[in-house]
Amino acid sequence: KQIDAYRKSIQPEELKILFRTYDAVLNWWKGQALLAPSYHIRNVVSNIWNNFLAGVKNPVSYIQAGMLQSGKAKEFKIAGMTGEELLKLAEKRGVLGRGWYAADIPTAIESGLKTTWKKGINPLSQQNYAFRLNKSIGTALENNARLAHFIEKLKGGSSVDDAVMSVKKFLFDYQDLTNFEKTVMKRIFPFYTWTRKNLPLQLENLITQPGKYAGLEKVIKWIENITMGDTKPANEKYLSDYIKNNTAMRVG
Repeated sequence: KQIDAYRKSIQPEELKILFRTYDAVLNWWKGQALLAPSYHIRNVVSNIWNNFLAGVKNPVSYIQAGMLQSGKAKEFKIAGMTGEELLKLAEKRGVLGRGWYAADIPTAIESGLKTTWKKGINPLSQQNYAFRLNKSIGTALENNARLAHFIEKLKGGSSVDDAVMSVKKFLFDYQDLTNFEKTVMKRIFPFYTWTRKNLPLQLENLITQPGKYAGLEKVIKWIENITMGDTKPANEKYLSDYIKNNTAMRVG
């Protein structure tokens, strides 16, 4: 009784209510902040880039992953497994469903069967139809890159364990955080997980694979020359400095 009383005194119910309310507002904000095609595009590009750093660069792997996701290629063999077996293994080992949209933004939409049309059209509800659709699209795009990575590593001779760990190193497991990070850091920094995992990865590969980063600038210049030539749009002076000084790419 004394232990329970002490625990309740340092974790009062009012504080729990405060945290629950804060988390609900924060997750709603994160959900609506990502409600734009631009976020999906950037997410896809960054996933392809991180896969490239891992040596995953065959477009066929992405196509095969898409076919598996759509249920059209469950019978073809990969590393001695049928597509259906590979999908079940990927789900079981945390390859799928552990990305940014799927795991980093907890929402109430998991109780989807209880969704009412009123909640579906309510812009303040996490069960809003737009939020649900946005999360489904984002999760599918993330899973495509994660599954392509898994497939290519298996086809290259990696063991299942090594392939799983490679996916989690380069495309991250957004649930893999300490309790302090989950309860404190994510509340202070809304997109903490991505920064926490991506910065060390990029710094490591900047040292171990500098040639890939040098090649990136060449690709950007090549695309800009095709789409823009030597001209810059007159309204570029109105762009924010963080965009102009970043690795932005002009496409017209």
